[in-house]
Amino acid sequence: MKDFEITLKVRYAETDQMGIVYYANYFIWMEVARTSWFQHICNKDYGRLETEDGILLPVIEANCKYKSAIRYPDEVKIKLTPSIQKRLYIEFDYQIIAREKLCAQGFTKHILMDRQFKPIRPLPKFITEAVKQ
Repeated sequence: MKDFEITLKVRYAETDQMGIVYYANYFIWMEVARTSWFQHICNKDYGRLETEDGILLPVIEANCKYKSAIRYPDEVKIKLTPSIQKRLYIEFDYQIIAREKLCAQGFTKHILMDRQFKPIRPLPKFITEAVKQ
């Protein structure tokens, strides 16, 4: 799949005392990119996916490697690339870029579950098709 990309502006509230983006905010940005991917590529609102479709997507693994500081008021590009792992999980790889420089990269891994917290097998067709695009 071609990378999906969103752009955000760093807010002052996202920085620490040193004026650098606080590390946990990178995971929030990843979530913003992921929910935007579902909205724009799968045509699914993330909240409705849970409430109406009964599909839960808990994070079972997450990682972020920090390479260079991002500061207020930088503009940040978040590139997301989804993949299906072992036909059981969906993984999203992220590149976080500011000032034309790769500042962080990471991933989140998700298992799809129903409301009874049982894994959904096979993965829904709308997801497998969106990843193949």
